[in-house]
Amino acid sequence: MALGNCLSAILCALANPVLGALTVAINAARIAAQAQLAVARAELAVLQITTIPARAARILANTALQLARAGMQALPTGLIAGCADLGDLNAGFERTVGAAIAEAQSVIDTVERYLSIEEELNALIAELEALDAFLGEVIDIIASCPG
Repeated sequence: MALGNCLSAILCALANPVLGALTVAINAARIAAQAQLAVARAELAVLQITTIPARAARILANTALQLARAGMQALPTGLIAGCADLGDLNAGFERTVGAAIAEAQSVIDTVERYLSIEEELNALIAELEALDAFLGEVIDIIASCPG
């Protein structure tokens, strides 16, 4: 409110033609901010919709990682040793599981990048909403000036 009082004192001291020109300029800035806000919200909506499969894939990838790691630990080395060359079998298993882990981690990393972009868009939206609200307050102050 203190800022409003200061702005009111400053703005209302200006001549009507200056206030009129200022109102036009502020309204133009507000329209530009609202347009940017609409674009950012649309981009966020598109991102959220298009990342639905990626978010589901992240859940599956995390599950695959857990299963792969559990599989590595659950390998019955005692039984396998009597049936096959444990070194070759274990190395093959580790390569297969290692590839699965790398693929799963790649999916997780991709989704994390999407979520980072989503956070940036949310921050931009918050900034634009704050700017629009401030500009609206300035317009209201100008409208309340006697004259």
